[in-house]
Amino acid sequence: MTLIEIANELVAGCREGRERANLDRLYAADAVSVEAVDMGGGRETQGLAGIHGKHDWWDGNMIVNSQ
Repeated sequence: MTLIEIANELVAGCREGRERANLDRLYAADAVSVEAVDMGGGRETQGLAGIHGKHDWWDGNMIVNSQ
């Protein structure tokens, strides 16, 4: 996939609620996620398993009012 195809799929996945499916499809096993602000666990998360963990935390702690 080209960079623009990956970017478009990431945006479409967010809009359609497919964020989790896109993690395994579009992210490398050694991907690094960096937050703008430290939320108590550091700004940087390494690896796909860690990024899945961030999604688990978000899903368990945030309420989405609309999409």
